[in-house]
Amino acid sequence: MFCERPQADLRRHLLTVHRKEDQIKSLLNKEQSGEYSRKDLLREIDLMRKEGIMISNKDILLKSANEAELECERRSSGKKVQCPNCKGIFKEQYFYRHPKKCPAKHTCTETNAVLPIPLREQATREESDFDNILNYMQKDEYYDLIKTDECIRIIGKHIFETSKPNKAKDAKLKARSSMRRLSRLVTLCKAAEKCEDLFKVANFYLLEDAIKVMCLYHDNDTKSDHVKAGLKVALGTLLKFSAKVLATHFTIRGEKDKAEEVRSFKRILKTNYPKIFSGAEYQLKEKRQRENRKESALPNEDELDKLRCYMNDEIAKLKNIESKKEYIHARQIVLARVTLINGRRGSEPVHLLIRDYQDRHTWLNKSKLNAKQNAVLERYSIAYVMGKGTSLVSVFFPKSCERAIELLIHPENRKMAGVAEDNQYLFAYTNKSTDNIIGYNEIQIVCQSIGIRVIAPTSVRHHFHFLLEEGWTRRRYY
Repeated sequence: MFCERPQADLRRHLLTVHRKEDQIKSLLNKEQSGEYSRKDLLREIDLMRKEGIMISNKDILLKSANEAELECERRSSGKKVQCPNCKGIFKEQYFYRHPKKCPAKHTCTETNAVLPIPLREQATREESDFDNILNYMQKDEYYDLIKTDECIRIIGKHIFETSKPNKAKDAKLKARSSMRRLSRLVTLCKAAEKCEDLFKVANFYLLEDAIKVMCLYHDNDTKSDHVKAGLKVALGTLLKFSAKVLATHFTIRGEKDKAEEVRSFKRILKTNYPKIFSGAEYQLKEKRQRENRKESALPNEDELDKLRCYMNDEIAKLKNIESKKEYIHARQIVLARVTLINGRRGSEPVHLLIRDYQDRHTWLNKSKLNAKQNAVLERYSIAYVMGKGTSLVSVFFPKSCERAIELLIHPENRKMAGVAEDNQYLFAYTNKSTDNIIGYNEIQIVCQSIGIRVIAPTSVRHHFHFLLEEGWTRRRYY
């Protein structure tokens, strides 16, 4: 890092030869003042040593393709990866052991989410947001195809970059799942060696067979095969979207023959779409209209009552937040309360920003409201968040939750819990992530903590409609 010379004992070298450097001097002063123990000092020196090794290895990889020449703390053969936190280099198959021992876990709250990064990718280019998506994908045969297939990456990148700014997390998940689905189709289609081959007219029937195989699952209880209707509909939508993207891509690159081939595929897909996908679409629609709205599929009212009492008690007991664990628990309880009392989808309240909550009193002019409406506003405040399309979705906050929400958005509490400074979501992830949380997962944890079956936000929405049809006689459960 300083003299750029290899040393047999880097720790001793840094503490003796470079003790006058600003970084080393600052660490030594902290040890003398008692702020750092000797163990803390050696941990920081170890992190600096790993960073120095990383700088040296980047130079080696840019000059040579042989990973055996790399500087490592331990000599070992096989593919090597790097921890993005402490910059240490490890054998890929043993990396899963590292996060618990990572020396950066004391100074970096992102360690719990640590994933390895291939060394050559680190050395040869700067990472974009899309590259980061690829690095966090599961490493298997489909991942290997995605890394080498230009068309799959073009489609995935287009999905990611055309997303709404406030739904970046959803875009990452959609891009990853779409690329993996295309990769699986390439693997199952007998005539396809790369994604481009899926959109050739001559391979259409083989693609149809691959879709059938991919969407079948075997039910061990009934000993029969069933179609994954949701996956099949998603594949149909993905193929139509991918064809548009590739036709445009080939046209821009001047590859007119390939562009015309994809356009011909689009026409054939449009003609054959009802034959291939209409059954799955009907199956989904029937399930939505019949099964999901039956009273037997709705939440149990005794369980709803138990959950409501538990959430109200936990919120009432919340006076202060003193640890990351308490912060996460408070976030789960408040989000579950707000989501369920509004009968919203789990993905809607989680997109609220801090400013949306702080502006909750500016939406309505109380002087223009009637007595009944003003009575409601004495118990609730209202904010709005973007819903599907361009519509605004109202979110009511019970007055009993406001104290807890103020604790969640307090800068000191967010910093202590490891929320990134630039994360402006009201219900934010910890671990220095800039994303919002997943509503269903949070509600699932709350339900499991009191021993009841998971109450999905969507089933609560259906329950709202059921109660309204009965004249809202059982509203006390909310």
